[in-house]
Amino acid sequence: MYTPAIIIGLACMFKPIAWAQKNNRLVHLIRIAVGIIGLALCGFVAFFHNVISSAILLSIFFIGFNIVEATLPSLISRLTHPQSKGLALGIFNTSQSLGLFVGGVTGGYLYQHYHMQGIFVFCLCLLLLWGLSTWKQKRNLHT
Repeated sequence: MYTPAIIIGLACMFKPIAWAQKNNRLVHLIRIAVGIIGLALCGFVAFFHNVISSAILLSIFFIGFNIVEATLPSLISRLTHPQSKGLALGIFNTSQSLGLFVGGVTGGYLYQHYHMQGIFVFCLCLLLLWGLSTWKQKRNLHT
C-alpha cells in the first residue's frame, strides 16, 4: 500500500510544481498542498480502519507531502540573499532532522496514550497552527 501511494504522490506533483514555478505561485501551491495533507488527515480520523479508504487517503497525503517536500527548499533558496543560502538551507535541513526526531518521539507517545486517532488529530492541530501563523504572509513569490 505504501509504495503505490508514494508513486502516485510523485506522479501527481510534477505538473502543479511546474505550473507554480512558471506562474510565480510557489507559496500558493505550498498552502494548497498543506490543505491536501489536512484533508487526508481528516479522512484518516474518520476512515482509518477501512483498507481501501486508507490506501486512497495515503495517496492523497503523499501528493501534498511530496509537493511540500520538493518546493520548500526551492522557496528558501529563492527568498534568501545569495550570500546566506548555505546558512539558510543548513538551518532548514537541521530543523528538518530535529523535526524527524521530535516527531518520532511525539508520535510514539501519542500512539501509546491516544492511538492512531490521537496522532492524526495532533497533526491536524499542527497544520492549523501553521496556517494561522502564515495567514497574513504574501501568497505570491516575487523574486
